[in-house]
Amino acid sequence: MLEQYSAFFIASSQASAALVGLLFVALSIDAGLEREFRIKQYALSETAYISLAGIFTISLLTLLPAGLPLMAGASIIFSVIGIGALLRLYFSLAQERVPMDMWHIFVTIAVYTILAGTGAWILVANATVGSLNLFCILLISLFGLSLIRAWRALRITKHSRH
Repeated sequence: MLEQYSAFFIASSQASAALVGLLFVALSIDAGLEREFRIKQYALSETAYISLAGIFTISLLTLLPAGLPLMAGASIIFSVIGIGALLRLYFSLAQERVPMDMWHIFVTIAVYTILAGTGAWILVANATVGSLNLFCILLISLFGLSLIRAWRALRITKHSRH
């Protein structure tokens, strides 16, 4: 059944690898930011990187011959890691009293939660077209949410120099 999705997972692994590389290059430029802006930029970048690295790993594992259980297991593991990173982001920004729009954090936590549930569904009930379609939609959602956080980190660099 996964053969029908191989083109998606090939494209997903390539796109996520490219975006991780671009994020790394963009953030390795020292912009001389003030402390508040550095904290915000690091937190946004870290969570975007974790999401993109998770998408990359999940997509690659899915392409292996025994990819279905690997994909499902990796989605659960990366969802837990991603939720942990996002909660750390939220609490560190709240503790530092750094003002920031947080809607994308909570939406990403919801997507991760559904992704982990879908991974468990695939492990327990084997893959159905519906579960695999939902899985792909959730990965696309994570791409979009990661790009939002990466873009916000880049905007901090662009607009917050002293």
